[in-house]
Order: sequence, then C-alpha cells, then structure tokens
Amino acid sequence: IALKMSAHFWRNHGRPEKCRFIGLAGGYHGETVGALAVTDIGLFREAYAPLVRLGATVPSPDARGALPGEDAAAVARRAAAALQAWLEEHHATTAALIVEPLVQCAAGMAMHDADYLRQARALCDRYAVHL
Repeated sequence: IALKMSAHFWRNHGRPEKCRFIGLAGGYHGETVGALAVTDIGLFREAYAPLVRLGATVPSPDARGALPGEDAAAVARRAAAALQAWLEEHHATTAALIVEPLVQCAAGMAMHDADYLRQARALCDRYAVHL
C-alpha cells in the first residue's frame, strides 16, 4: 500500500512522472507485485518477473558488505553517497525509497547504521522523494 500511496500522492500533486521506486540491494519487502519491484533477490523476484515493474536498487548500508578495514559507519557513508548520486540523477522520476528501519530481517538480519537512515531522510527531503 505504501507504494500506491506514494504514487497517488505525486499524481495528485501534478507530478505523475514520479512513479519509480528504489530499494536497498538485498532488501525484501514482501510478495506483492509492487513489493517485488524493489527487491533484487532473484529467489523472490524471478518467478514473477513478467509481472513486476522494474524498480531500482542502491547499495545497502549493511556492514556485512564492508571492505577490508572499513567499519559500519564507513559502509553507511559509502551507501549514503551512492544514494545521493542516484537521487541527483533520478529524483525527478522517483516517488519513494523503500527501506526497513534499522534492520532488514527477512533478507538475513542486515543491520542498517542509524546515521545512514538520518542521511537517507535528509536526502529524500532534499530531493522530494518519499521515505
């Protein structure tokens, strides 16, 4: 329902072009056709690919993806920089960023640094994208 509400909001505010959604790499948000548009996990998405509208993914702040010598805060900063770059290019057509707060449970207990979520909030506000 969140995806529908976001798209409806933008349509009602004269911005029907804001109809794309983005999620975090490795994120999972349910089995509805809309939710499958913001996952890149093949196990969930591939069977329904012909039905799913293509969404986009940006890097996750999941500390399990740390590079050698990188801590959780550095992973979060790198992910926030990638989100900013993506929004700079695509904000005009992006309705919302879909993210689980603090922990993505269904996709394997991916912990999200709280600072990343604050940065994501600020970026979404700056670029007029729902969070």
